[in-house]
Amino acid sequence: YEFNSPSTIYITQNQGASWTNITAGLPDTCYFTSVDISQTDPNTAYVAMANFGPGVKVFKTTNAGATWQNISYNLPNVPVNCIKTCPNSSAVMVATDLGFYVLNTATSTWDSYSAGLPNVILSDIEFNTVLNKVYLATFGRGIWETDLTTFTVGIQSSTASPINVDLFPSPNNGNFTITLNGKEASAEVVNLNIVDVTGRSVYNTTLSGQNSYQEKLNLASGIYYAKIKSKSLNGVKTFVVK
Repeated sequence: YEFNSPSTIYITQNQGASWTNITAGLPDTCYFTSVDISQTDPNTAYVAMANFGPGVKVFKTTNAGATWQNISYNLPNVPVNCIKTCPNSSAVMVATDLGFYVLNTATSTWDSYSAGLPNVILSDIEFNTVLNKVYLATFGRGIWETDLTTFTVGIQSSTASPINVDLFPSPNNGNFTITLNGKEASAEVVNLNIVDVTGRSVYNTTLSGQNSYQEKLNLASGIYYAKIKSKSLNGVKTFVVK
């Protein structure tokens, strides 16, 4: 509710040719701060709200706004500033004035993942799937990060250790040498995944038995990420194809 006018939400299902008000069923005295659509279902969406009233924080629709369900559950009575669904996942998370929460659908509760964060307002959430990171913006305390797989593949963070990856030359024409630094690297069977800036995988192979490998790839000009992953190792290196 802002400037003496209730917040409203509209939907278009014809590329903007027409819009339908789908606010019915949502509280009309709250300021809507964030809307996000499910990564796996276009008819499922979430709305977050800024208010200090009890139990009016997050609403969900599974039918494109025809009806809404209150899923505020145990969230604290403070503004929810941002709501996001994880890429390639059904995980839902919110940034609030009092911390960072992830929805546990099995128990219908919001679990706090605020340990290690400064005690300030959290204002935004963003993702980098290439680097496996989720970023949290704060009020006055900068940007914080953690592993995205913490929320997409289970409760615990990945146990893979970071490994230093060298790739040369860069820029290159698709032919390059990639080196994995560390004695343990030659004993590992690792996956090499080349990803472009849109997050699309353009090359995937398995490496084993060495620390250094030569690759000859047919890649278009642009920026790419070489992702190294095994059960115990994890690394990323950016390179440019001219």
